[in-house]
Amino acid sequence: MGGLKDFAKRKGKVGRFSRRKIWLFLFLLILGLLATCLYAQGFLQGTRINQSRVGKELAQPFEETSASQRLVLRRERSSNETLDKLIKKMNQLVKTAAKTAQKIEARFYTAQAIKHIKIISGEIGVRQAGSKGESQAADYIEKVLSSYGYEVKRQKFELPNGRSSENLIAIAPGQLDRVLILGAHYDSKPPSPGANDNASGVGVLLELARIYKIRHAVPTIKFIFFGAEEMIDTNPDHHHYGSRHYVAHLSPGEKEKIFGMFSVDMVGYGNNFHVRTMKRGSQSLVKKLLSLTRQKGFNLTFRKDEGRYGWSVHEPFELAGIPAAWLEWRNDPYYHTPRDTYIHIRSFCVETTGKLIISFLSNLSEEKRD
Repeated sequence: MGGLKDFAKRKGKVGRFSRRKIWLFLFLLILGLLATCLYAQGFLQGTRINQSRVGKELAQPFEETSASQRLVLRRERSSNETLDKLIKKMNQLVKTAAKTAQKIEARFYTAQAIKHIKIISGEIGVRQAGSKGESQAADYIEKVLSSYGYEVKRQKFELPNGRSSENLIAIAPGQLDRVLILGAHYDSKPPSPGANDNASGVGVLLELARIYKIRHAVPTIKFIFFGAEEMIDTNPDHHHYGSRHYVAHLSPGEKEKIFGMFSVDMVGYGNNFHVRTMKRGSQSLVKKLLSLTRQKGFNLTFRKDEGRYGWSVHEPFELAGIPAAWLEWRNDPYYHTPRDTYIHIRSFCVETTGKLIISFLSNLSEEKRD
């Protein structure tokens, strides 16, 4: 639990030194611009003390005003106009600096995602469904999401072995009420600490949740962290309890609003990047994603999920007729073993996954404008 106690102290701090330098520079820039504006406004106010006098004297007959007086009056009026333009320009610069700062903060920072992976798999460790470890991971996820400003809903459900687990749900409102679900399971299969399977998916989703609290997408995004994905006994169908519970309790109206679901599962290790389905439901989301990757240069290929009951949390969505897909990097020889630790996580895999999802959401924005 050391990571949970330390998190409150680390909350809000920037993950990398280069980001701290950028924020310091922008802060000093904005501070300097504000100071310049305040000085200019004060100076302008001083130059306008005699404004009424200037107006009256300019209204006098031309022949009653000396050439020198007219020159002074013109200079005062020109000074007023110049300062007005200066203040307007300074205000524009301040707004530009603020927008630049927001764009920097809305980028995908791989180090932040990996920090979450380290805490979940290294400090919390094994997270068997319904165990104390799984509950600690749920608390950590809620703490992070709450620090970003989300209201987190915890959806509890019972397991057949007498234990219970929870789904955690956070919503980032979009421009439309159509919903895209980004899901990842946070439990692990003992004795594995589950860095790749699946703290990697959780880390990517937490970083995306931070971004889409700042940046608004076209669809409403539901970030769902599913409990109890792994098999709880030797029965191959005794898994996916969290995602199955969520789908089973969707109202017809809620189900109708969902246009797609991505399962982000095992995205921290491997040489081959795949999008996967059981090919038992709509393939519209897969087709849209593969079309995008060809345009943007992502090396993503389709690989069928051969599992009879599916091998990730996309399964109940796909079987319910909701377009769903699973993002995965392969192969990981250490998954479901004690060697699935954060040490073997590849930052490139984590970063590529995050940026692909951002690119997909950005493409939806471009389609809306067209």
